[in-house]
Amino acid sequence: MEITSLDTIEGRKYLRDIYFELKFKKNYGDFNLLYVLWTICINPNNIKKYSSLDINVSHSQGFFRGTGLWMTEIFSRYYFSILNAFVYFGAAILLLLVGVRKFSAYINDTIVILGFVFEASLLILMFVFLLFSPKDEFDEIEDDDEKTNSEKELIDEIGEIARDMADSTFQLGKINSNLTKLVASENNLVNKIDSFSQNLAKSVAPNDELLNAMHNVAKSLNAFQTQLTLLNDDLQNIKTMNLQASVRQELEKILMNNLKNEEKNSIL
Repeated sequence: MEITSLDTIEGRKYLRDIYFELKFKKNYGDFNLLYVLWTICINPNNIKKYSSLDINVSHSQGFFRGTGLWMTEIFSRYYFSILNAFVYFGAAILLLLVGVRKFSAYINDTIVILGFVFEASLLILMFVFLLFSPKDEFDEIEDDDEKTNSEKELIDEIGEIARDMADSTFQLGKINSNLTKLVASENNLVNKIDSFSQNLAKSVAPNDELLNAMHNVAKSLNAFQTQLTLLNDDLQNIKTMNLQASVRQELEKILMNNLKNEEKNSIL
């Protein structure tokens, strides 16, 4: 992503993201972190060297503007409380030196003056960083941007929900139509099953005409069986008579042959 400079609202946001990445993900020490962020504010080309963010900055801030940006967005925002603590610490030391000087000869004017110089230096440093304290207007703009983004996301989510509800309504309509068709098909199937069951009951239930016809068929079958029995007896008789006739013929042939033989023997 390409931005104009780190001094813009987007650039300040990315600078804070770099701070959180180096401090909490890469665990940079405070002094090393301050130095790295100062070099990034002066020369944005160092971003890819220390951070994983893919950002291209068109314009560099330079030494003075970069240092001012570093003081505003990094030191005053995250380390000003430490400077404030040192100011109070220096004031306490100065009061202690002034108070003890009246009762001890070991603390001379030089030490007290050095204490005043140290406290004055801290106050001047505090004054300088207060000049570069973050402005509320940037925070308000960022809050407005966040609200706008939140509203856009909310509107997008509402739109997605509306689309999902429309799709659901359409699908419910299709399901209702399919259920109506299914009910009609079931009613038709029930009617067909009812008709089939009635026909089956008629075909299975005993009928007087059918019973009479079956009785007549049974009588005819009995008569036919009787005739077959008689026919079988006649066939047996015919076979017996044929057998007797064959035996008689054979006996006649044998007797005739015997008679002829006896006549020949008597002649001789």
